[in-house]
Amino acid sequence: MRYLLFVILLLSGQSLVAQVYVNATVSKNDGSSINMLVKTPFPTGKSFKYKITENGKSQKMRLDKIKMVKFNPGTESEIILKHTKYWLNRVSDGQIVGDTELSKSFWWLRVVDSCDKIEYLEQISLCYGTRFDTYVMYHSISDFYTYHYQRNGEEFPTRIASHLNPTIRNQEGNDYLQELNQMLLVNYFKNDPMILDELDGMPITLKSLGEFMRFICD
Repeated sequence: MRYLLFVILLLSGQSLVAQVYVNATVSKNDGSSINMLVKTPFPTGKSFKYKITENGKSQKMRLDKIKMVKFNPGTESEIILKHTKYWLNRVSDGQIVGDTELSKSFWWLRVVDSCDKIEYLEQISLCYGTRFDTYVMYHSISDFYTYHYQRNGEEFPTRIASHLNPTIRNQEGNDYLQELNQMLLVNYFKNDPMILDELDGMPITLKSLGEFMRFICD
């Protein structure tokens, strides 16, 4: 897959890119799916515009009715976005404190890679289209750089790393971030001793998280 990575600022609720309709399959919370042309940038506001055909009438659909969107489905430039909550842990003084919590809000997570056993996801800000391709964009605030695994059978993803710059896939972050992200990842696999052995001493980067996900798949 080819992706152009951007960090953007959203000013007054308006994006800095042109509005283009992109071929997509939208899966709704009621289990139904619709093939449509979705107006990008997506998502913005509480609803989005779409058309069933190129020359069709523009319609609106509320975002809270959506479970997943596949842009350019079945192609090399396919982008899969999940509209979901995720599990997270609080960290204080170098220790995980309290129970695992479910996020209060729904977020848009892009599926970076997946297999039958596990998915690797990252939080994004927008998806937008041009005449030539479709791209994802990231929040300008590092607090929203969150990364997630979701094993087969789990209802929601779990945050396993944060604050890693999405434009530098092999960046480790400072010592504090390494300790934090190692702690989150180890906690996620705490009931799988064989996986924990493989994690010992592994630097946490976006590249290594992707490689580790493939290790689990194999």
